[in-house]
Amino acid sequence: MRFYDASSRSADCDPAGTGSCQCACSGNAGARVVPPRGKRWSGDDVVKYALSLAQLYGKVGAVQEGKSEILATQLPDGPAQSVKDALKLQPVYLLTRRGTRTFSGKWSATFGELTLEIHGNRVTGSYPSSEGVIEGILIGDRLTFTWTEHGSSGGQGWFVLSDDGESFTGKWGSGDEDPTREWTGKRAY
Repeated sequence: MRFYDASSRSADCDPAGTGSCQCACSGNAGARVVPPRGKRWSGDDVVKYALSLAQLYGKVGAVQEGKSEILATQLPDGPAQSVKDALKLQPVYLLTRRGTRTFSGKWSATFGELTLEIHGNRVTGSYPSSEGVIEGILIGDRLTFTWTEHGSSGGQGWFVLSDDGESFTGKWGSGDEDPTREWTGKRAY
């Protein structure tokens, strides 16, 4: 995915030294992008930044042939060149963790925030809203687990990871009953 971002060259497009750039893109005129100063960006930071831009300006990526994307606005390459030259923009290529298909991480799930960690094929997790704890075994894209809440009540369940690794569906049950009640989640960034 290729897109151009004025904040990636803030020193060159910020003559007043305010730490931000003025966007001159059609549809986004006047928008300000302020990157953190003195911070070394990890891969996760870049992904979070790109996702926040997508929330502000719309979907980022999937650039059509012969166009450039500048703050989620696709412009024909000809007119886009003057914007790129004026702001001294450089291309940014973004590779994300999407599609790695892992249960590891934070999820926005049926019972609130759920955090899962993988150790080999063993999975542990917690969901603070109910003082819940999960322990399970991972086989392929299916996690089979037991759960406990408040250190006493519990049951069993299972999750199946989606093809893109961004969500899961599953079922849970109390005590010895079969898992029949829905438990779903979406990856939280």
